Amino acid sequence: MYPHQLDRYYMMGYIMRQLRLSKRFSQDELGKLIESSRSTIERSRTPLSTLQRRISFIENFSQLKQRAENGQSPMARGEFIRTTSDGLGLSQMETDALLWLIEAADFKPLNKDELRSHVSLRNYRPREYSQEELRQACLQLLLEAVNVDPTYKNTHADMVLGRDEEDEIVFREKLLELEIKPGQRLLVSKYPSFLIFPGDAIEFLEGFKGLSPPAKARVKELTHKRRENFRVNIREYGERCIHSIESLRRYLSRKTRLHIPISQRRQHVQHLIKMLQENDRFEIALARVEPETELVIKSGQAAGLRGTAREIYKRTDNVIVGPLYLFWWSPPDKPCTTAYSFMLDFERAWHQVPKTLREKPGVIRELEGLLEESVEAKSSS
Repeated sequence: MYPHQLDRYYMMGYIMRQLRLSKRFSQDELGKLIESSRSTIERSRTPLSTLQRRISFIENFSQLKQRAENGQSPMARGEFIRTTSDGLGLSQMETDALLWLIEAADFKPLNKDELRSHVSLRNYRPREYSQEELRQACLQLLLEAVNVDPTYKNTHADMVLGRDEEDEIVFREKLLELEIKPGQRLLVSKYPSFLIFPGDAIEFLEGFKGLSPPAKARVKELTHKRRENFRVNIREYGERCIHSIESLRRYLSRKTRLHIPISQRRQHVQHLIKMLQENDRFEIALARVEPETELVIKSGQAAGLRGTAREIYKRTDNVIVGPLYLFWWSPPDKPCTTAYSFMLDFERAWHQVPKTLREKPGVIRELEGLLEESVEAKSSS
């Protein structure tokens, strides 16, 4: 579902934690319930205290990050199956979906012996799944997990207000703080990310006009750090973006008033195509409708949201009220339920886009067509 196991481990750990909470079990109580279903031989191999500690591992983002980086499974397959089935009472399909998150390309569905070993699974037979079935099962489990505790007590929100010089710096600092977290970035925006802009055109991107020299230097520093981080993360974790076809058409129009010259906007989209061609883990979906808000999510840990009107025309008569940005965060070893709720929204939106407009060949053809339209419009004018 995600190319890097860290993102998959995080989702699995969040789901397991929330489902345990939905049954009002403590980690110790869940361990004792699983212990009661194990044979004497199994108990002698793995003491209860060790089992309880492993349950705590699969719910802790710091532990999951360490295991993902070391190429380790979060829990032995047999113990994991017992935790999901005998402990949490999950079905065959649900257990297989979580195993798919953990094992990825090495995934094998529950076999006959594994099904017979667990009372709650004995009536099932081994089965094969399509990728879409497994994806849908994971998203259904994630929906149930989010609904257990929508507010999650450790999540907090930050607002960045106004367009003063200080705000121009603060919201970039917040974005950098979000983006340096490990994991895949999910982005919904009308236009391509400025982080993808080719390097020789970066001066046009940040609206330096009107900033004091110290503020301008800080904005440039933050932009450089964000772009460097982006280049590293897109190779390791990948990125998925949803952009609007109509917005891109307007972005490439000479009639659209932006602080970025039209030649640089075309270069931006050309570089976007190049990025798609050169990065296996970079994907774009082209929606036929324009988003009302722009959203950035980082792997169940944080999310940021803003209105889209601010970047359309730079007109003084735009009606803009409320904060410039809203950010949601959680502690380093804890998940952010708000981020996972937004991830569900993102996945729904992603799969509402026709397949031809989210698979690379179709996306590249569409982007090239928009560039051709732009050139033809220039010639006719």
